[in-house]
Amino acid sequence: MIQIQVQNRYHLFSVLWIFLIVLIPAEAQSPQTCTPPEGDPNCICETDHGVINLTAIANNDGTPKFKYTYKEYDYYYNPCYPFEIDDTCSKEANTVVCQKNGDFTYVLGTEDKAVIQNTDGYQILYGGGTEERHSEVNLHCDKHAYEARIETKGDADTTLLYVFDLYTICACPGECGPGGIPSPTNSENTGNIVGGIGIGIILFAIACFVTYFIVGAIILKFKFERSGTDIIPQKVFWFSLPGLIKDGVMFTFSPIIHLTKKDYNSDYKSLA
Repeated sequence: MIQIQVQNRYHLFSVLWIFLIVLIPAEAQSPQTCTPPEGDPNCICETDHGVINLTAIANNDGTPKFKYTYKEYDYYYNPCYPFEIDDTCSKEANTVVCQKNGDFTYVLGTEDKAVIQNTDGYQILYGGGTEERHSEVNLHCDKHAYEARIETKGDADTTLLYVFDLYTICACPGECGPGGIPSPTNSENTGNIVGGIGIGIILFAIACFVTYFIVGAIILKFKFERSGTDIIPQKVFWFSLPGLIKDGVMFTFSPIIHLTKKDYNSDYKSLA
């Protein structure tokens, strides 16, 4: 009887363990689909942290915003609005992702089949492609990417599934909206200004240094008829400069060297 109760408890714990390990993580990792506000394109997503809005980085004139070449294929992408490059990848077909190789063109996704979901990050999934082709655009929130860029290796990992990586500040919730892409922050502008001033000062100093030697050498050669190393302006100073630097270094570090030797001698005497 006791053995039967132990076995029953063992089976109960086994069932609970399977539930915790398998069922709960599966539910936690299930993709969460994001529905755009009514009347908006499928590139807008309301999240708990703000709205992801890609309209600011999309063309609305029937042309693709992005073109990326990988191997012999050209890839075209335009979030939010259909574009047209030929009869296959056309506005009539609602094309937003396209692949072209010479005379061959394939639709990789249409706007009406777009779904934004969140697993480990936000992706836009596109269906409706030619011969069951479909695409996945991974949205990378980069708050320094005021100029959006896209990369792809086509369907290198899974046949007919074309994976793209889109890097943009507009992939960050709450950063972009109907007003467009935000301007760089004041701190970034200040950093750029300070960096530009620093580079300007360095270049100006180098230009002055070179001008000093060139003008000085011309004056010494043609006015004072010097030759050889005598055309170097202030020759004595420049030839003695390495020695002066050495003396300065020795003067600066001599107290440390003296103190080190003193401690060494004291340790040596104590050992003796």
